[in-house]
Amino acid sequence: MLTLEDDFMSMASDAFSQMRLLAEGAITLFEDEADILCRLARDADKLEAQLAFNDIGAALYSFRSHIKKLQELHHKAALQESLGVQETEAKTNAFVDSSQEPENR
Repeated sequence: MLTLEDDFMSMASDAFSQMRLLAEGAITLFEDEADILCRLARDADKLEAQLAFNDIGAALYSFRSHIKKLQELHHKAALQESLGVQETEAKTNAFVDSSQEPENR
């Protein structure tokens, strides 16, 4: 039976993956156009445009970094949850097995 926490973990995993793909795509577009647009801004003496473009790039790289950290934390939480469930099941099975041992020894 799926719990609310399982549903959340699944949805979060999907959302983080989609955000990472969007960030990677935005960075690729940014990098493809960065040289040309910065050169045009420099040639037109538009320092503000150059600085703004630099800020956009920094924000994209920072966004990607944050998403990566969230994905790593999510993966660790899912792994710990999985190990916790396995450990709980092992303890339950051990308890059930010990309670079913014959009393005549």
